[in-house]
This record gives sequence, structure tokens and C-alpha cells, in this order.
Amino acid sequence: MKLVAALSVATLSWLALTLPAIASEACIKNSELYSKRFPSIPVIEVEKLNLNRVPWSTAVILRDSFSEEESLIVFDKNFKNPFFPLDLLEEGVITILGQRAITAKYYVITSRDTTYLDAVEAAIKIDGKVFPLQRIEGNRFSVTPELAAALGKAEKAVIRIRLTRDRIETREIGSRTLTAWKSAHMLVKADCS
Repeated sequence: MKLVAALSVATLSWLALTLPAIASEACIKNSELYSKRFPSIPVIEVEKLNLNRVPWSTAVILRDSFSEEESLIVFDKNFKNPFFPLDLLEEGVITILGQRAITAKYYVITSRDTTYLDAVEAAIKIDGKVFPLQRIEGNRFSVTPELAAALGKAEKAVIRIRLTRDRIETREIGSRTLTAWKSAHMLVKADCS
């Protein structure tokens, strides 16, 4: 139970800062929200977000009821459960892929607490081509039309994030995540044309 509380509180504060940058990422006609345009996509309230219950690798609508903003995103989590040290339970990279922004964080869960580190630089590699990501603010990076086109065709992608001058993490973005992102991207693209 303590782990759930640590994840949800830390995640809530992280996403509260993340949402405004990714909420305006696609055309929203006549101020209509994603949840009204795409009623079959699950909605997650930022205020009730819990990483233990996030539908990973699935398109979801993240709603902030305070700001009344919504974002169509896909959560990706690439982690490992190391054997040593014994108090280290899990470490990995959480990536939120939106239509115009990508947010990346590294996390470590120990028996005592959960720690998040922001990515200060990021790049995505698809089919041998590296796409350096332009930092928008904090740990948010922009998705260029060229990157969106490459992601739309990708079977495999790898994200590399720099946490500090000496610390780099490289993790694969899951194939189910890529498929979900492509589906969400095509929905928005079709709706905006």
C-alpha cells in the first residue's frame, strides 16, 4: 500500500506539470474535448491517477478536471527488476507519447521510497536514424512532423534519455505502445483533416 501511495503522489505532481504542454497537441474543433470526440477511448482523471493501474501501451485520454484540459496519450514503461541490491525493487523509464510532445522520466523504486529523475536530453532511434528531441520545458520534448511520420511507420523504436552529465538510460519503446500511438495519431489526423 505504501508503494501505491508513493507512486500516485509522485506521478500526480509530475503529470500535473506535464499536462498543460501536451493538452493542446492536436486540433480541437469548437473547443470539443477528446472524450466527446472519441468516446470509446478510456479516460483517466489526473487527480485519480495511479501508476499501478495505468493501462500501459494503450491510447488513453488524460483529463485534468481543474484546468478542463485533455490529452490523447500512450503510457509506456520499460523496466527491470534487479536482484541486487536487495532493497531495489524496480527501475525503468516511463515515457508518455503524445501527438506533439513526449515526456520521459527515469524512476527507481526501493523498499524505502520512489525517486524520479527528469530527462534533460532525449533522442529516439528508428530504423537506424536518430531523432534528437527538442526540449520544450522540463522533461517534455517536441514531436516534429518528421518524427511523427517515422513513428507512424516504425516497427521498433528506442529512446535514449540523459539524466545527468554522466547518466544515460537507453530503453526500447514497446511494440504495443507504438501500435497504440499510431492508432491515436491516425484518429487525430483524420479528425483534423
